[in-house]
Amino acid sequence: MFEIMGVGFIITFFVLIIGTVVIKLLGGEKILVLGKKDKRELLFGLGYFVLLYIILSNTTSLPMPKIINNFFWESEPIRIGGVILCCIGTLGYIVCTVNFWKSVRIGVDYENAGELTTTGIYSFSRNPMYTSFSILFFGEFLIFPNIGILAAVTVAVCSFHVQTLKEESF
Repeated sequence: MFEIMGVGFIITFFVLIIGTVVIKLLGGEKILVLGKKDKRELLFGLGYFVLLYIILSNTTSLPMPKIINNFFWESEPIRIGGVILCCIGTLGYIVCTVNFWKSVRIGVDYENAGELTTTGIYSFSRNPMYTSFSILFFGEFLIFPNIGILAAVTVAVCSFHVQTLKEESF
């Protein structure tokens, strides 16, 4: 049951992001600017797909060394906590996207700075979207407590920090 929920959350995450990009594209806006100026930003997006692959390798026959997918523990209460965090992270992403809809983009748009969003959830936090992603990804780790997910989540959170620094300096 937990595995299905974990996969469901990560797939929902991808569907929401891809859906946002598609809706914006249909409206004539190009919001996918990741790696446009700095190709190293593409590693930021690649990390999401690595996380997806590792999660799917826990529940399907995708190849992955057994040592990577060995769970550190088997605890239903901790996995329930992971599901709760995934719910919070997913809802947080939705709230952020709604609040940030006019300015939403993926990557730093060096040609269109846009205005700083300071209303809604953005009046409480400068980077609630990255916080939501971190909460969701940590929830995935609690659902799939293994070295592969831990490494992917660590890399993702570090990449959020690097991306935040780039956005702040821009």
